[in-house]
Amino acid sequence: MDKIKLPADEATIDTLADLVKLLRSEKGCPWDRKQTPETIKRYLLEEAYEVMEAMEDGSPAQICGELGDLLFQIVFLACLYEEEGAFSIQDVIRLIMEKMIRRHPHVFGDKKVRDAEEVKASWHKIKLEEKGDKESKSLLDSVPRNLPALMRAHRITERAARAGFVFPDVSSSFTKIEKAISRLKESAGKNQAEKTSEVFGDILLAMAVLGRLLEVHSETALDQALQRFIKEFISCSSTAPDKLPLI
Repeated sequence: MDKIKLPADEATIDTLADLVKLLRSEKGCPWDRKQTPETIKRYLLEEAYEVMEAMEDGSPAQICGELGDLLFQIVFLACLYEEEGAFSIQDVIRLIMEKMIRRHPHVFGDKKVRDAEEVKASWHKIKLEEKGDKESKSLLDSVPRNLPALMRAHRITERAARAGFVFPDVSSSFTKIEKAISRLKESAGKNQAEKTSEVFGDILLAMAVLGRLLEVHSETALDQALQRFIKEFISCSSTAPDKLPLI
């Protein structure tokens, strides 16, 4: 069978969507034809993390490649939903463009803003207006459940504080953590597994709050600490295996 070719000089969303549709066709790939939104969603998450890793460690060429992998997953998902008659990639693009124009009235309208903080407040207000009654259950419902826990803690406590749920200042936050550590020592000493897990979780949440007050993102800080540990571990493993870093 002759190989099917797509025009290599046309790099557009439409031609990428055509490529996906070709892969999904009878003339395409058996693996691609088997995929569903449920099977693809995990690849979407993996590719997003690979983009983040490339941004931290890679060259512009590597970042470009990883962004392409992520874009492919997005277009692939849109094509799957188009097959079901739900929406197309053009609908995705149209909706996000409309949203960005609507949420930037200081750029596309007459609204005036003083600084980035006022832009952030305006964005949040517009978002609440868009949600309407759907948001009335809880301001926190829109924080994705599948975010890594520390990242989710940062976002949830940030939104709670914005809604008037005032968290303690830095000094009070340190005091709260110290008291929680004392409770952790007590429950661990008594082998109270359930209580120990509960207090340990409270400490992690309190640390995420403290990080936010210090303008340190907990997820980023932990990732950086892990990278330092890995680097030290690899170094010690090759030069002084008897002096591996203690956890």
